[in-house]
Order: sequence, then C-alpha cells, then structure tokens
Amino acid sequence: MVDMDKHVGTETTGETDGLFEVKNLLAAVEQPIVPAVDVAEEKTPEEAAAPEKAETETEQAEVTGDETNTSELEAALVADLSPKAGYEPRLLRRGDVIDVSVVKLERDGVMVNAGGKGDYYIPLNRLTMRTDVAVGEIAHVGETMKVAVVKEEDEQGTAVLSKLKADQEEVWTDVEKYFEEQTIVTAKVTKAIKGGLLVDIGVPCFLPQSQVASDYRNNLPSLVGQDIPVKVTEFDKRLRRIIASHRAAMQVIRQKQKKEFFTKIQPGDIYEGTVNGIAEFGAFVDIGYGVEGLVHLSELTYGRRRPVEEIVQKKDKVKVKVLKVDPETGKVSLSIKQTKPHPWETIEEDYPVGMILEGAVIRILTFGAIIELSEGVTGLLHISQISNDKIRKVEDVLNVGDVVKVRVLEVLKEERKVKLSMKGVEGNEGLFGREPGQATPPVKIGSDMNATDAPAVENVEPEVVETKPVEPEVVEPQAPAVENV
Repeated sequence: MVDMDKHVGTETTGETDGLFEVKNLLAAVEQPIVPAVDVAEEKTPEEAAAPEKAETETEQAEVTGDETNTSELEAALVADLSPKAGYEPRLLRRGDVIDVSVVKLERDGVMVNAGGKGDYYIPLNRLTMRTDVAVGEIAHVGETMKVAVVKEEDEQGTAVLSKLKADQEEVWTDVEKYFEEQTIVTAKVTKAIKGGLLVDIGVPCFLPQSQVASDYRNNLPSLVGQDIPVKVTEFDKRLRRIIASHRAAMQVIRQKQKKEFFTKIQPGDIYEGTVNGIAEFGAFVDIGYGVEGLVHLSELTYGRRRPVEEIVQKKDKVKVKVLKVDPETGKVSLSIKQTKPHPWETIEEDYPVGMILEGAVIRILTFGAIIELSEGVTGLLHISQISNDKIRKVEDVLNVGDVVKVRVLEVLKEERKVKLSMKGVEGNEGLFGREPGQATPPVKIGSDMNATDAPAVENVEPEVVETKPVEPEVVEPQAPAVENV
C-alpha cells in the first residue's frame, strides 16, 4: 500500500523532470570549461604564457589567411573581368589606319581580324588595283597588313576596310616627306598632255613642260613610258595636288656628277662627247657628267687652220683628249686632233714614191706651189715640175684652190717634206688652156676639197712649207733660124 501522506509531503525538483539536464547543458555552453590544474603540476609563468602566445599566433595566422584568401579572390575576380584570349574592344572610326591580321583567304577577298571577337571581309578590289592577280599572291594567312576604315562599324559589327586606301594614304605621307626634304624620286611617265606630262610617283602628279629638262622639252612624247628623276615642287594634300620638276632634279644630279667627275678626270683621258657650241676660237664639247670643255682652234685638226664650222658642226659626236683640268674653276681643255695618230708617223706607208693622187693648191710661191694632200700633210710642187714646157710664173698655170693630180717624187719623214710633180700626169690638161687668173673648170675629185672651197692663203702655217731654195733651171735661148743668103 502506498503511503499517500508521505508521497504528497515530498517536494518536487527539476532533477526528476529532465529540465535539469537541459539547464546544465546551456550553462556549459555559456561558460568555458577550464580544466582543473593540479597543484603539483603548477607551471612557471613563462610556460603558463606559452598557450596564450600560441593562441595569439593562431589568431594572427587565421587573420593572415583570411587576407590572403581575400587577395586571391579579388585577383580571380579581376582576371575574370579582363578581355579573353586577346579580345580588345576597338571602335573603328572612319579615316583611321589600323593593323589587322589575315585569318582566312577567300576566293575574291580575305577575312581579317582587328583584335576583336569578329572578323571583317575585304574584297580583292579593296586590296589592290591590279586585276590580273589572285588573292594568294598578295595576302597570306597570319600576316599583318595596314588597312583604312572606309565605313565605321555598325550595330551588326560590319565595317568597310580597304588595304588599297591605306597604301595610298601611306604614299601621300611619303610624298609629303619628299616635298619637305626636297628628295629626288623616280617617276614613271604615263602620258603626254597639253602643257606637260602626267607622271606616277606612287600617286599621279603633273609635270609642266617648262619643268622638263631642255634636252627633251621639245619632244615630250619620247619620254612616255620612261623612268625619269623628279623633285616635288608643290604639294597640297587637301586638294590632292602635286607638281613635279624634272629640270630641278637634273640640275641637282648633274651638279653631283660634276663634283664626282672632277675627282676622277685626268689629263690624257679620252672621252666621247657632243659639240654643244661653236665660237670663233674653238668648239665647246659636252663630255657628260655636266662637264663642258673647250677645244681650241689649234686643237681641232692637224691641217691648216680653217673656220671652226668647216671642221665640226653643232651636235657632232667627237672623241676628245683631256689636256688640262682645273677643278676650282671647272674648266677643261680638250683636243680632237690628238685622239688620232699624227699623219706624218705613217707618211711613208701612206704616200709611197711614185703614187699619183689629188691635192689642192693652198699657196702660191715664187718658186712653186704648196699642195695639201690630206689633213696635216702638204707637199711642194716646184715650178720646174709643173710642166715640161718653160713656165715663167706659177700663176700662169695654177691658182689657189685648183685641184691637181700629182706624183710623189720623194718623202722626207724627218724633215716633214714631200716633193711632188705634175709632169707626165694625166688629168691636168684643163689647167694649161686658160688665161692666167681664170677659174679652174669643175673637176670631180675624191677628197672633200674642190676649187670653190679654196682656203685662204694666209691661214697656212709657215713651217709646213719650209724647204730648201731651189735654183731655177737655166734655159739657153735657141738661135733663130737664119735664111741662107
């Protein structure tokens, strides 16, 4: 039997209804559990502080680790926000010249990339002006080329690019540099037009006729298709206007050539030149490199002195020998005759004894006549050798300018003398049947001399007619016939 009184009188506690365990658990969580320290194992102050130091280092490591993790996270986020695989957003604006990379060759053009996600197509006619080439001849995958933006990129990512326009812009930049620096460039003459020429220096430009070198100024069509040096004298990029000068370029070139020429030219050198001018005292010969020299009258021929026009003509091609050079004044002395061997060096071979030839009378003497046989070679025709008949005066038979046939009697090379004779030589009959002083009948000869071209007697050098005096032959008078008485 249960004692109800006893049961009722007992006080009820939390230990029996389960709440006590919960309260104890919550109290344990709120209060840190500190293990009991045995008195016998009590640590020194340094050892006691060690756990606290370790705890501090642990906390610092945790903080440092948090900072490191934060920096790595931020870096990762920045990397994620950067362009991917070289992608660089670019705004293509009209007129810009940019570098692009060829990524693909098409049948009639190329695909290029400007550094962005999309590619752009450039047709062949925007790559080159040539129509006879394939795409593969002017572009290759992977190469970089400069292109101009003709039309800006639209919302669909389409833009019009042109390599041809970029090349032209680059050329205009070069031409502007030629103009500023006065550079001489090579131009292709494409067409002769009214007032001048059209030439190409990468871009078309105009060459006025007045700016063509004088050698070609009157024959412009002859320059079409040729490459000539020019200087850009006028340049306006805005108006697309370029004017060139051939004359100015040639002046610079010739001045440079002339300067270099005078460092090389030496007396004795032989050149082929062109007669540019004729004066009373000689001829001017252009030997190239912008150098013009003088051939004095005495250096034109080995023969007698004659007017310059009778020896050379303007624009004649002649060989000249350099006699003297003066680089400071730019003067050069030349000789035409010294480019040939002196005629007396081979006189015996050229005029053997007994040879019959023609010559012109260039001077009358009291004891004979001087006959010019060739350039630089004269001979003496003694009065006694003019005819088998008695001749009182040379003028009774011969006049200056007469062309006669003579025989070589003797050649004296060292003394530079040739003795001639008309006796027994056919072809002179017309000289004896005329009155003294009468003109010689026309005679066809093989030389370049004739009676009408008779040179002046006073132009003959005295030394060429020097000879020993010859005593005239004494002719005994015949006794008149006496009639028998």
